Amino acid sequence: MDALAAHGVVLDAEEFLFDTRIAVALCLVYGFALFAGYEQMRPGEQASARSLLGRCAAGCVDFGALAAAERLT
Repeated sequence: MDALAAHGVVLDAEEFLFDTRIAVALCLVYGFALFAGYEQMRPGEQASARSLLGRCAAGCVDFGALAAAERLT
């Protein structure tokens, strides 16, 4: 936030964190969407898809992304 402010970008810290949490939650949706074509992927692509989904899930836990997404409803 300080680095952005030093360049004239002023953001509300709570809103910025909320938006970041929502962005992380959207990554999880993308991870799940990849699995529609999972069977057609090569083994290396399957490993990348599993890794992405695992990282997205961990990010959701770390950032509290799902709780933030619940606030949208």
